Amino acid sequence: MPLRAFFLHRCCERSHSEILYARTADSGIISVAKQTAATPSTPGPYERMGIRVQKIINSPTAQKSRAALLFRQPDESEDDWAQLLEEIAENDNVTLAWRDDGGVQIFWTLPKED
Repeated sequence: MPLRAFFLHRCCERSHSEILYARTADSGIISVAKQTAATPSTPGPYERMGIRVQKIINSPTAQKSRAALLFRQPDESEDDWAQLLEEIAENDNVTLAWRDDGGVQIFWTLPKED
């Protein structure tokens, strides 16, 4: 499927890797591709958290409903968690809602075509 009206957002940048989020206007799917530098390295805690969150966002259920429920794991840094949520929230058409149980509900909509 060709990508029409897509955008990329750099997210989860730490060390030598980054995760790129792209949303297609046709399907509303947020896809995540990992791009690594020439020297492969073991993902650090921030990258592992980003990979975990990307799996949740890319799940068929989340893609269908355009929503996902995220929780910070006990072994994940609160600072890293806050940074990740801040970077996700910077995207247009994305809404984050903090819940009383500590979870964060993420919703996204399709941008309207001109």
